[in-house]
Amino acid sequence: MSIATPPVSFNKVSSTCLKTLKVLKINLGRTKAANDTLHPPSDKLQSDLLLLQEPYIYDSQIKGIPQSWNIFNSISNKAAVIIPSRQLHAALISCKENTVAVKIQAGQQPTTFISAYSSPYSNIQETLLEIQEIISSLPREKIFIGADLNGHNTLRGYSDVDSRGTAIEEFILANNLFINNSSDAPPPFTRNSSKGWPDLSLCTQQMIGEIANWEVLEEPSLSDHHYIEITIDSAVKNCTRYKTRHGNHNIFLKNLKPHVNSLLRAFRNSERKDEKQINTVIKNNTKMCTRTERWAQYLKKLIL
Repeated sequence: MSIATPPVSFNKVSSTCLKTLKVLKINLGRTKAANDTLHPPSDKLQSDLLLLQEPYIYDSQIKGIPQSWNIFNSISNKAAVIIPSRQLHAALISCKENTVAVKIQAGQQPTTFISAYSSPYSNIQETLLEIQEIISSLPREKIFIGADLNGHNTLRGYSDVDSRGTAIEEFILANNLFINNSSDAPPPFTRNSSKGWPDLSLCTQQMIGEIANWEVLEEPSLSDHHYIEITIDSAVKNCTRYKTRHGNHNIFLKNLKPHVNSLLRAFRNSERKDEKQINTVIKNNTKMCTRTERWAQYLKKLIL
């Protein structure tokens, strides 16, 4: 079915959405040496964003961090989001006792990054509640969480499950989150003969397909935790959008009106209702409807 596209003078904008993001996550163990060592590997790895837990604090500030870096702290300073890249603009979404959340434009849609920490001696429900409140305030949005929650679970390498691990698992299931940790990864925590997998990376369903890589690095950190690098592939092809907010609506409706009845008859009389035809119809009419989502969905309902 060939449909002539009415001439509509909406302003058209073509843009290329943002690149792949490199996220570096680590618990610095409250050690000055680990803070001081952070800058060189982040430069070497070209990290766009850092999710930190337990950084070294002196005089209520994170030390050893270049002044040009953008720093967002939790109230307790036990969690932080740091952005070394000058080309990545962030907005503070939430600052709580043990969590901090910032939103950046990473792809067609913004992504919220949360850093969180819960001591093994604290009530884990307090930190989980803080994260829950942030997630609940951002329904159906892309959210990535880098946390050290100090819970044991066999899903992440431990040989046992403790009460904290059970609470974390229930929290993940209740919020429909996805674990990004590689099941066969080496332990990100090592101290003498001890080892553990307390570091956790989670994301919402909206960005599960963008997690390209999750890796525990061998790069020296001078902390008892290792660096974890997460690659988020949020790059998409050039997209064309139409600025429909700024007028020309009457012209558009006038051009569309003569086609409506014939379109509806063609849809209802169609004998082939396969996915290919549906997509073709939607594609043709999207040109006329200038990417009006509700109209495209309505057309699809009529065909089905």
